[in-house]
Amino acid sequence: MFSKGLWYKEWQSSRWILLLLVFMFLIGIFGGMMTDANTWADTRDYYHSNSFKKEQESDPDLQLSDEEIKTNLTIVYLNPLFPELVNAKYRDISPYYISFTNSIFFDIIKIAVFALGLFIVAFERFTRKNRFTAMLPYKRWHVISVKLTLGVAAITAGLTSALGIGLLYFQMKIPSQYLNWEKTKLFHDILGAYLSFILIFLVAVAIGLCIASPVASLLIGIGALLFPALLVSSLDKIYMILHRHAENLDMSKLILREDYLKNIFSF
Repeated sequence: MFSKGLWYKEWQSSRWILLLLVFMFLIGIFGGMMTDANTWADTRDYYHSNSFKKEQESDPDLQLSDEEIKTNLTIVYLNPLFPELVNAKYRDISPYYISFTNSIFFDIIKIAVFALGLFIVAFERFTRKNRFTAMLPYKRWHVISVKLTLGVAAITAGLTSALGIGLLYFQMKIPSQYLNWEKTKLFHDILGAYLSFILIFLVAVAIGLCIASPVASLLIGIGALLFPALLVSSLDKIYMILHRHAENLDMSKLILREDYLKNIFSF
């Protein structure tokens, strides 16, 4: 595993897809956060525009106070919660909604992570006729360990750099009085995203180790991606059956856990 030749060989064979993955993180996360920050600035400008003032004056029932406008412009959550799980002080006037996690570019990151796992295992097994070490002076588990290390390193570098630059851009673009992160939730979101991407990668690697055919691996991978949604739907139905006699069905705790469960394949 510590052979320089093995590391060089794996880096040479995978470097472009590893660098492409880091680039996809920058586009999907930093690019998305930059767009959100610019949209926030446009929203703030709108609240200070003459057209908004005229709207306020024309309909007194819908007038917003300065405090309500400030709350609506305040950024609290990196990844939005279900309405019933938002902090109580933001129930009446919601904080600013960050939407980059719902963009197609963010979904492409997940696809790229999965593709990386398949590429470094299934594709090589296919080209080497199902033998990792064919014509190579290395042990099988050494080869796999190096592949896993490079993949995890690329995910770590991509996520941390994209999030770090994105948060710095937020600090530059948005005044500090509008940044009121709920730190525990922010930490959970970042950690959950990191573990989610790692899990997607490991699932792809596991599929590649079990099935040498890239096509079959891809089909099974699609099934694995759909599994969390089916599991969440099943949990909801089971919960409602078990509590069918309850007068007030409170699913808030279950929904919170499902939110993190769905993070397995969706930040």
